[in-house]
Amino acid sequence: MRNYDAIYSLAYETNSFEALLLTASATTGWLDWIHGELWLFPFALLRVPLDLETTVIHGTWATTSREQPCWRIFDAKMLEALLMLKGSRWIPLEQIRRAYFHRGLLTDELQLELVNGRLMTFLWFPWDDAWEPLHSVLRERLGDGLTIK
Repeated sequence: MRNYDAIYSLAYETNSFEALLLTASATTGWLDWIHGELWLFPFALLRVPLDLETTVIHGTWATTSREQPCWRIFDAKMLEALLMLKGSRWIPLEQIRRAYFHRGLLTDELQLELVNGRLMTFLWFPWDDAWEPLHSVLRERLGDGLTIK
């Protein structure tokens, strides 16, 4: 696992943020069929919607690889532009009160209960291996506030 404290400090010094692509098959619920990228920052989750064509191309194949993880540097302007996209979701880890994981045969699910009472849901293909990094970070942050279903 990466040293997120060092990445976080460097991000503020350089005005850039490094994130890990967890999956490119993330949806925001059962009625949302358009895939999106789910990025794990040292201090937040970012879901960026993709388009129908990309979703069709993905089919039901893996969109990430454990052997070759995809890390990207986001600068402040890029983040701002992504957050302006309809369907983008930005969830600071400090805003998560509880998290519920469900591992399924065809879909993994993460439900987040935020400190303001809002609920957020993300679904993705289990073969994208988003489970391990998310589980590690959320377990560290939430302790008993993380429930595995």
